[in-house]
Amino acid sequence: MKYSFLGIFFCALGLAGCLNVSAPSLMAPSATSTRANLGSVLPGNYSSFSHWLPWLDSKVAQRTANTVTVGQWSKPAADLDTSLLISLSTGTYAPAPEKFLSVSGQVVVDQNSTPVTLRGLSTSNGVYWLKTSQELVDPYAPWFVLYDADYAAMQSMGVKVIRFYMQYYWLKDALSQNQFFHYLDQQLALAHKYNIYIILNLHYFGVDWEVNQGLDDGFFTGDQYSRGYDLVNFWDLISKRYKDESMIAAYDLINEPRVRTGFKESNLTALYTSMIQKIRSNSDSHIIMVAEATGDAASLDEPGPFTKQSDNNIIYTFHYYEPFEFTHQAYYKDTQYELGAEYPFTTRWGDYTGGYYSNPYWQSTTGNTWQYYQGNWVDLSALTTGQFSVSLSAGRLEGRVWFDEIVLESRNKSTLLVTNIPLKNATFTLPKTYVGTTPQPSFLPASWYFTGNWIPNNATDYASNPSAYYRMDTASHTADGSGSLFLDATAVTWPVSNAYASWGQSAGIMPSFFAVDSNSEYRVSAWIKIEANTQWVVSINHDFFTTHEVLKNKAYLQTGLNAYFNWGQTNSVPVFCGEFGVTNPSMRDSGFPNSPAMQTNWINDMTDILNTASVPWTYHVYKSYEQRGDVFGLFNPDDATLQNTLKTKF
Repeated sequence: MKYSFLGIFFCALGLAGCLNVSAPSLMAPSATSTRANLGSVLPGNYSSFSHWLPWLDSKVAQRTANTVTVGQWSKPAADLDTSLLISLSTGTYAPAPEKFLSVSGQVVVDQNSTPVTLRGLSTSNGVYWLKTSQELVDPYAPWFVLYDADYAAMQSMGVKVIRFYMQYYWLKDALSQNQFFHYLDQQLALAHKYNIYIILNLHYFGVDWEVNQGLDDGFFTGDQYSRGYDLVNFWDLISKRYKDESMIAAYDLINEPRVRTGFKESNLTALYTSMIQKIRSNSDSHIIMVAEATGDAASLDEPGPFTKQSDNNIIYTFHYYEPFEFTHQAYYKDTQYELGAEYPFTTRWGDYTGGYYSNPYWQSTTGNTWQYYQGNWVDLSALTTGQFSVSLSAGRLEGRVWFDEIVLESRNKSTLLVTNIPLKNATFTLPKTYVGTTPQPSFLPASWYFTGNWIPNNATDYASNPSAYYRMDTASHTADGSGSLFLDATAVTWPVSNAYASWGQSAGIMPSFFAVDSNSEYRVSAWIKIEANTQWVVSINHDFFTTHEVLKNKAYLQTGLNAYFNWGQTNSVPVFCGEFGVTNPSMRDSGFPNSPAMQTNWINDMTDILNTASVPWTYHVYKSYEQRGDVFGLFNPDDATLQNTLKTKF
C-alpha cells in the first residue's frame, strides 16, 4: 500500500497558505489526546468549544477582505489552483486482496471466505453544513474533520467499520472532485493503518439553510426542486477511482431516500438499477447497499421494505430510531420532539368526549397582581367513564393572562384525605427544547401545548413571532423567574362562536391523562395574574377522553426489527442497520432526570437484538455535528457514558 505523503504534506502547506493559518496534519497521531487534536491550529483544549471559538472568531475577522460568502461560511474569493490539487491527489492503490469484501448468502466475507462482522460508527463529515469540498478541510470547520487520533480512538473502542457520509456537491466539478478525493485518499490511508473499513454513503443534497428554503432536497426526494442531480455520474466517479480499494467495504447509494407523488418507490428501484449497472460496468465488484424507501405512503408502490435486486453482491440497509419520541427528544430542529421522554416509552392519545367546565371564571385579578385560584371539588366519576386531563382556558380574552404552579388534587369521599396528583412541568421550569448552537430555552414548555382559534390582527407578525402571543414566560408568582404560561389577546380577533384559547396536556408528543377513581373527588388550582381584561373568561377545566396507548419497550423494538430480519431471511440476503442512535440531554444538563441511564438501556436493547440476529450495524454518530453535546454524537464533546456503553457492543 503506497500513498504520496510528500503530496499530502504540500497539500496541507498549500491550504495553510490560502487560509493564513497553520494546517492540521491528518496523518500524525496525537501525543496528548485519546482522540483528535488540531495541533497548532486550535489553542487550548480541543474538546471544549468555549476555549477556541473566540480564537476562531478572531481568525474570521482577519479574513474580511477579499472574501465571498458561500452558505454561512466566509471563503477566499480565489479558488485553489486546480492544477496544484490534481498534482496533490497522487495516492496509488495496491489493495490487500484478502481484505476485499463480498456477500455470501446472508453474511459478508473476505477473499478467504472468512465472515467479517461489520459493526461501527457513522461519521457526519459536516454534510449538513459544508457544501464545498474545500470547506471539508477548512480549519473554520475543524470539528468535522477526521484525524489520525480519531481512527485510533475508534479502533480502541473496537470499531470495525465507519459509515462515511458524503455531500452531493462535493463532486460537482473537477476542482471539487480533486479536493474531495485528496481528502478521501488521506482517510483511506488511515483506514489501512487502523484496519477499519469505510462504507461510502451519499448522505445529503445541499446544506441545511438552503434545504429549509426549498432550494435542495436534503435527504434525496427524487430531485423535487429540479436541481439536476446526477446520481449515476456521482457513483461512476467514485467507482472509477476506487474500484480496487480494499478498505472500502461498500457503496451506500442513497441515504434515507424519500418517495412522493412523481417519484414513487418503483422509480427509486429503477434509479438503483441504473447506478448498480454503471458501477459494475467499471469492473467494480464492491458490495453495494440499497436503502429502504420512506416518505409518502401512497407512493410506496412495491411490497416489503425492499425490492430485491438481480445483482447478488447487495446489502439491504435500514435505519431504526424507535421510539422517536425518546431517541430524538433533544433534536431541536424538529418542533414535534420535546424533553422529558423516557424509555421504555408509552405513546398515548385520546379521543375527546366532553368535559367539566363549571369551575369559576375570572375577569381580573386585584391590582393586576397574582391571586390564587381554586376550582370546585368535583365527582368526575359521575360525568365520565374515561380519563381526564387539565386545561387552562381563556377564550375571548381581551388582555393578558399568566398561569403558574398548577396543582391537581384528589379527595377521598369517605375520609376526606387530600392527595396531590403530580402534573408534568407544573411549575414551568422545563422548556420543550433548547434551540441553537449555543443552546437557549425554547418559548414553548415541555408537556404543555397551546391551541386556539383566535385570528391575529397581523398575520405576518404572528407567523414570525408567535411567542409574543403565547409562551412559557419568565414571570412567576414567587418572582424567582421559575416560569409561567402566558397568553396575550390584545392584538387578536375572536370568531363569533365557539371561541377558545388554552394550554393543555391532552395532546403533543407526551400527553397526560388520569384515571378517574369513583371513591374520589378532584380539584385543580393555580396562581393566576390577569391584565387589561373585562371578560369573565379565565378558567381551569377537566377535559374527558377515551384513551389509547402503546408501550414501546424491547419487545416493541424486536417486533419492528423483525420485519427487516425476516425479509432478509426469506430472500437469503444480508440486511444492515445503517443508523440507530439517541440524543442525550444530560450532556447539556447533568441533572436531567433519567438521563443517561435510559439512553444506555435503549442502546443495550438495540445492540442485543441486532447482535443476536447477527445483523451488522453502524451507530449514529461519532462526532457531534451540531457543536453541542446533547444531540447525536459520542465525541466533541465526550459523552463518556454512551462511549463506554458502546465499547462492549462491537
